[in-house]
Amino acid sequence: LVLAVLRKGAAGVVKTSGWLAPLLVMILCVLALHRLQNHGISLPEHSSWRGLEAATLYGSYNLGFSMAVLASIHSYVKTRKDRWKLALVANLILGASMVLLFFALTSLSPQELARPFPLKHVVKGWGHIALASYEFVLWGAMYSTGIAHSLALVSRITESQRVSWSRASLIIVAASLGLSYFGFSTLISVAYPILGLAGLWIIANLARELLP
Repeated sequence: LVLAVLRKGAAGVVKTSGWLAPLLVMILCVLALHRLQNHGISLPEHSSWRGLEAATLYGSYNLGFSMAVLASIHSYVKTRKDRWKLALVANLILGASMVLLFFALTSLSPQELARPFPLKHVVKGWGHIALASYEFVLWGAMYSTGIAHSLALVSRITESQRVSWSRASLIIVAASLGLSYFGFSTLISVAYPILGLAGLWIIANLARELLP
């Protein structure tokens, strides 16, 4: 499925993400609001610096790849004004959904939060439709991330014009398929911190260039 969209180029990824991302956010917000309606809003009783560390690395990881993805679709966002609009609107929507998700997750027990997929416990006992919605959000999020990041990598590989778009797409998808055998939890615990540190390095270099 990733290859099918990727072979259409940036236009295919933009078109697919254009309807998939809003749908995922909407479903996620509905699930979170339903949980909050039944259990109310509560703040976590315990905190950890490791949570801040993980959030920083995860945010840096997303920032690094977001810049790569935006660089790949820059022809669709041509003016500085449009870029600011895209950044503000997208981040406001994403930020609001993350706040809802945070409060929904705080209603779970420590044992439930320790599970690899704690969001599954948010919809526990709601029936098959809620569970199917959660599974769709999970797979949809991974799919949308996969096509966006693959686009960034393929765009980078084909810059030199030594490798065709189709061949580069096949290489990236094949490599991703091979890495998937390590398991989702392993990739999260190993790849995310490494890519997060790379994102911090990018941020530091950008900040240094902006300084007089």
